[in-house]
Amino acid sequence: MTMTSKHRTAKRESGISHLDNVWSRAALLLTGSVLVGRFLTTENPRGWIGPLSAWAYADPGPGPVTTLVFAGLLLLAFCLWLIGVARSGRMSRWPRWLAISILSLSVCTIIASALAQERRIAAHLAASWITQWLAFLMLLDLLRVRSFRKILLTAVLATAALVSVRCIYQSHVELPEMLAEYRQNPQKMLSGIGVTPGTSRAIQFEERINQAQATGYFALGNVTASVLILTAMAALGLAADRIFTIRRKLSRPLGLVLLTVAAAMVYAIFLTGSRGAMAGMGFGLILFVGYLTAKSIASRRFPSLRLQPYYRTIVLLIVVIVAVAVLVVVAVGLKYDSLGAKTLTFRWQYWVGSARMFAQSPWFGVGPGNFKFHYPA
Repeated sequence: MTMTSKHRTAKRESGISHLDNVWSRAALLLTGSVLVGRFLTTENPRGWIGPLSAWAYADPGPGPVTTLVFAGLLLLAFCLWLIGVARSGRMSRWPRWLAISILSLSVCTIIASALAQERRIAAHLAASWITQWLAFLMLLDLLRVRSFRKILLTAVLATAALVSVRCIYQSHVELPEMLAEYRQNPQKMLSGIGVTPGTSRAIQFEERINQAQATGYFALGNVTASVLILTAMAALGLAADRIFTIRRKLSRPLGLVLLTVAAAMVYAIFLTGSRGAMAGMGFGLILFVGYLTAKSIASRRFPSLRLQPYYRTIVLLIVVIVAVAVLVVVAVGLKYDSLGAKTLTFRWQYWVGSARMFAQSPWFGVGPGNFKFHYPA
């Protein structure tokens, strides 16, 4: 490390030294606990952590009590962080547009909840959303401390690894046992979830149980897969950094461990059966390998070239590619009123219903959690 880079690092660390205090650590611990708890809290209100919980029950989710507990802990963490900042005498600053956006979203959410058809449901979700936005602002500040970033990232990756193990267990142990139990006595299992044998719901249940899609600790495989995509890419990035860049004693073994964890997450994504997630993971892997290849070629042929000044351009290019893909999907949906596959067509119908609700209530919508009361209308 050159003297210039050392000077820059020291200057940066001195600018955030006021964040490393007992209040900030307590805030980070609470926030990390909520994040891990949300990963591992079953979305089945009756305690059945099964792959069919979202289908079997009308309102899968942590429930209002759990939601409010999580919201209260995040609010407490935000208050602890504010105390730490106030005691240090150095108030953190965010981009003005970000602060205005979150403030506007919070006000609109409160108004929408007050105008909602089911105000209790809306109020629970509003509390959850607003506290999450406050936690986001807090983490933008706290995660400038390197040790805090390591702690939170380690907790997230470890929890995601546990979710992956859960998916693998479901796919290879729990689901086959459940299928065998159903085939042995289908009436007993159907009565346990309130389904009458011979009805259309019983047929749908049999189709679902034969699909054998893992869900981890969430109610839907799609949700599990979307979480694992982010954590898998983070694990891959860290693994590549430890294996190819950092030259320390335990860097390469740690990189191999992270690579194994990432592989388990990718396999778990496959077990969820989410085609959208698999496509997203494939796209992410292509970008990841492309970046590593371009970086390797550039370092050999153009030693003085630095990719960092082009990061914004690269991100903008990715955003443009994603935007074009979304426009193509919308164009296909508008032309054929379908997206081909059955599951994709369901999503298109949700988008159309959402657009109709937006046209009817463009300012405040129908309220948090009130989609199901207005969609059939």
